[in-house]
Amino acid sequence: MNKEQLLNSMVHEVRVAQHLHSKLPAGCADWRPTPGQRSTLELLRYLGIAGLRMGHAVVGGSFESGKEFGEKAKTMSWEGFPAVMDAQAEGLKKLISGISDKDYEGKIVDLPPIGKGPIGEMLVNTSLKFLTAYRMQLFLYAKMNGAAALDTWDCWRGVANPQKAAAK
Repeated sequence: MNKEQLLNSMVHEVRVAQHLHSKLPAGCADWRPTPGQRSTLELLRYLGIAGLRMGHAVVGGSFESGKEFGEKAKTMSWEGFPAVMDAQAEGLKKLISGISDKDYEGKIVDLPPIGKGPIGEMLVNTSLKFLTAYRMQLFLYAKMNGAAALDTWDCWRGVANPQKAAAK
């Protein structure tokens, strides 16, 4: 996966998460599946920095490199999520465009306990996978809170199913 393909995949995940946020039922910000799990708002806050924080950790070679994003996430409001995700997409574009092709493919990063590998592979195994996994969790939170109309299209494409709209 080259840098452009990786970035396109990450930005797609950002857009899907924004779509899912727009479909969350009112009043579910404090909802959590069980007492030990994140609330919906906490999940949104984490999703708002997950890709960029890990991207900076990978490129910087240390978890300290992305630490400031965690602090920013703590104050994000429900309404602020779309803008935070836009900023994350822009930050990812800047971060990835700043990596040389040589470093992307060949520079080895070691981030215990995540693993060790070339920057490109590590970005897939952290930033992209984190965005995808937590986006899926957001989809499930929405479904568990009564957004029964959501389906595979909403979850994977970030749009309403056009076949359902045509059937109405």
